[in-house]
Amino acid sequence: MKRKDPVAAPVSEKFMPPNRGDRGNAPIVVLGVAGTAKNTGKTTALNQVIRRLGDEKRIFAVTSIGFDGEDFDTVTGLGKPRVFLPEGSVVATAQPLFRVTGAEFSDVRDTGVTCALGRVVAGRVKKAGRVVLAGPVTTRGLGKVVRFLQEATGVELVVVDGAFSRMAPMCLATHLIVATGAARSDDVSTLAAEVTGIGTVMSLPPLDSGAARTHSGDSSLAAWSFGTRVQAVPGQKGPWEVELGTALMTRSSVPTGVALLRRIATEGLLTVRVPGPVNPSALEEFVRLLENESPALRIKFVFDHPVNLLVSGQASSWPQTIARLVGWGHEMAVLKSTTLLGFTLNPFKPAFQESSGRYRAEQVDAARFLREVRSRTGFPVTDIILEGPSLLESWISAVTLETEHHRT
Repeated sequence: MKRKDPVAAPVSEKFMPPNRGDRGNAPIVVLGVAGTAKNTGKTTALNQVIRRLGDEKRIFAVTSIGFDGEDFDTVTGLGKPRVFLPEGSVVATAQPLFRVTGAEFSDVRDTGVTCALGRVVAGRVKKAGRVVLAGPVTTRGLGKVVRFLQEATGVELVVVDGAFSRMAPMCLATHLIVATGAARSDDVSTLAAEVTGIGTVMSLPPLDSGAARTHSGDSSLAAWSFGTRVQAVPGQKGPWEVELGTALMTRSSVPTGVALLRRIATEGLLTVRVPGPVNPSALEEFVRLLENESPALRIKFVFDHPVNLLVSGQASSWPQTIARLVGWGHEMAVLKSTTLLGFTLNPFKPAFQESSGRYRAEQVDAARFLREVRSRTGFPVTDIILEGPSLLESWISAVTLETEHHRT
């Protein structure tokens, strides 16, 4: 029998759990689980995170950036695990997908957000089962869903299913687990370099909250055209002096940007905010040209979030770029960051068979793969199938301890 779509009613007190008042205005914890590519074991990691939160009796919700939880991979046709939610948890997904779930829900409510598959609605699981997730692909949309889940359902933690192909909304995550593996690259050196690059970028220090210095250039230079914009901001909007907009994604705008900075200052330390996405080669070219034209000028680059550096798709290039900039006397910081908990590693990879025109499931030697990736990076990596979920569970325990701290 075809299941009817649940009726998405307005938010009401009925949907709020009795203990919501205990949380007060505690900040919400947002745990992102993102895959570097398809078939890297993200759904397996996501299910383990959900299982652990359920075992700890946490009040949590699950939503997605995009679409996940289908029975078969849309590219390879190979089977994949679906997301399983325990009783008492909350899900926010596209309304039509409630028809293809094995779970049952109560108090379904409209979040006020839409995605490609329709309205995003939230419901509390009254009978455990498998679900399909779909949600907004924009930072703004995800932010609205997270706020709804916190205010209307009283959850203390939201798990966000995501991917590097739609990484930008992950800037809202307070914590992040990255799933990678042989489907991304079965070359150990290549994969370890990307793991190190992601970890290095996510470890950039936060900007000190001290007052901005007033630049020594002409204060009448209030705004110029450079990419999106370049503005002199002498302490009016934040602890930086110049804002570069999104100009550091291509090399073509680098000479103009350097010339404009030289009109503001030719020596000393200049704090420059870069709120948009950044390409490592463009940033390095920017600094190299600046070194040639103003060798006495040093820049403290301030990025809104590490994710802005990762959306370039060149994670493995960042450690070398950062090392060069620091070696030249420049600095890098972020306005907001996300705690990287670690990486899960999957030895599986789909292999296309020309004779049959289909994909076949293959895998590299799991123990050797894990050992060699670990030996090449200083960031925590685990294969939760090979060695069990204990390391991943320790990451989750650290997050839930933080929620306890917020509640007290």
